[in-house]
Amino acid sequence: MSMKRLLVVLLALLSASGARAQSALDRVLIEGRFYDSTKHHYSIEFVYAPAPRMEGAREAPKTWTVFKRLRVTLDKTTIEVPQAAISDLFWPAMPEQPTFKPDGSMRLSFGGSSGEKSYMVDFFFKDGRLVSRDYYPHATSKPVTTRYTKQQH
Repeated sequence: MSMKRLLVVLLALLSASGARAQSALDRVLIEGRFYDSTKHHYSIEFVYAPAPRMEGAREAPKTWTVFKRLRVTLDKTTIEVPQAAISDLFWPAMPEQPTFKPDGSMRLSFGGSSGEKSYMVDFFFKDGRLVSRDYYPHATSKPVTTRYTKQQH
């Protein structure tokens, strides 16, 4: 192989690996069933947007994201999570498997970010709407709870 051809191949490989390093998730859809006596079907759709520039993190990876939308469907009822409930959740991670309780409520849990900015969050849904959110800032065991009324949807 000539030196010129080797250089072209190496540049192509470097360019391709750089493109992969810049990729980010745009949308994740999770579907399943709760295998209790009712076998409720659920789907959870996460739609992401690039995170805005942050002070002190000008060289932050372009893969950092925030939520553009979070939509939960339980059986045939779709719940659009209000933007106010997701706007502060930076760099969210994949969720844990949701849990369903006999009273008809569902819990969705996941964490996000890293280091001092890390968090865990639990969303609680019931009667076709978001009922509350428990937000656990980095290394705390006591949540900051936000309750949602029907008017907030």
